[in-house]
This record gives sequence, C-alpha cells and structure tokens, in this order.
Amino acid sequence: GGGGFCHLRVRLPDGTRWERAGVDEEASLETVYELLVAERAVRIGDHREPTADFSLMTTAPHRELYREIFGAKSMRELGLRGQVALTAFPSAARGVVRGAHLERAAAGLSDAIDDDGFDALSYEQLLELESRVGSVKTGPAREEKVDLLEAATSTTTMTQADVGARRERGAYECHGSRCSICCCEWVEGDQARTLKCGHDFHSACVDKWLLDSERKSMSCPICKAAVLSSEEAPPP
Repeated sequence: GGGGFCHLRVRLPDGTRWERAGVDEEASLETVYELLVAERAVRIGDHREPTADFSLMTTAPHRELYREIFGAKSMRELGLRGQVALTAFPSAARGVVRGAHLERAAAGLSDAIDDDGFDALSYEQLLELESRVGSVKTGPAREEKVDLLEAATSTTTMTQADVGARRERGAYECHGSRCSICCCEWVEGDQARTLKCGHDFHSACVDKWLLDSERKSMSCPICKAAVLSSEEAPPP
C-alpha cells in the first residue's frame, strides 16, 4: 500500500547536495524536477547559472530517469523509497555513461548485433539489452576483483588545489573538473581512483562500475584500456 515517505538527497553538478525530507512516495518524479527548478538548485557552467535543462539518475544501479519518459511515474513505481540518492546532470550528457556501458556489453554479442543495429535500438531496447547482457554471470568473484583492483590502481584525496586545477581544464578533459561516470564536479575531500591508462574517477563510482561487472575483464569506462595486465588478470 501507499502512505510512505522518502528522504531525497540529490547530488548537483557543482558538487553540492540538495535535500528534501518527507516526500510522499506517491508523488511523481515530475514533482521532484519541479522542486529543483523552482528552487534554482541545479546550476551549470562557469557562471553557475540555474537551469531546467537537466536530468536525474540513480547510480547504483545506473539508471537515467528522463523527465519526459518517467516524469508521470510515482516515486514508489520507480522503486525510489526510503533514503533516495539521485544525481542531477546536464541533459547534454544524456546517454554518455549508458552508451559506454552498453557498448562494452554489446562487444560480448559481436556476432548478434553490429554497429548499425546498435545505433538503431530504441531507448527501451537499450534497457532490455543492458538487462539481458547483465544477467550472464561469467566473471571472477567480487572479492578477487577488489584485491586485484587495489593492487593495480592508486587512490588520492582531492585537495582544494587539485579541484582548482581541474576546473581550469574544463569538464571533459583528462583529469578534468568532473567525474565522467556520475557527471558531478570534483569537490575537496573526494577520493579519486586512477587507472593505469591515466583516467580517474570517484572511487565509489569506478569501483561500482568495475567490480559489479559480470564480464571477465575490467576496462576503463572512457578508453576501454585493460585495468589489469595479463599477468594480474584472473583466469577465465
């Protein structure tokens, strides 16, 4: 039945957080978008201008909740109950993370789908493909991946100077101002994990991406370079 309430926490593109307690689980996702717009909470660009041109997503699992597709659904229908963590990101970045994830998945179906076929898939078909490929369990145990990942990568904690230097490089440069997985800007205190290829991400974001993958190999979300050397990789 209904009658429940949730506590919303939305990570904004500038690294800050917006919170609202006591949101009715029967409220529509459109209501959340309207609240964020009315409070001018989402700010994008060098001048931090408020914008309504943004989308929301969950990161665990990764799911982009587009306003025009899911806006009429209630929080309960979307499985958003209790403590709800969302990320707001520029609508211009829609599909960037999902596209990289699905291309990796589709690589495992190379004899079943070609590039033209992949590009022609609808949004609903992409969701189905992601679900279907994700259900094949072929990779090593998560605990084994954790040990290998820790040995093959390095982590650092962002300082104020680090954040300032990254913002000067822009959002989409290597070591730029944003994590390419969650699309949020770096803030002081964030922990970054750097892969062998040189790309880095929020540790929590890239750990979720790599460790929960069902595929045998782990690769960089951006350049697809192997995270582990052939000597380090677990046996098939």
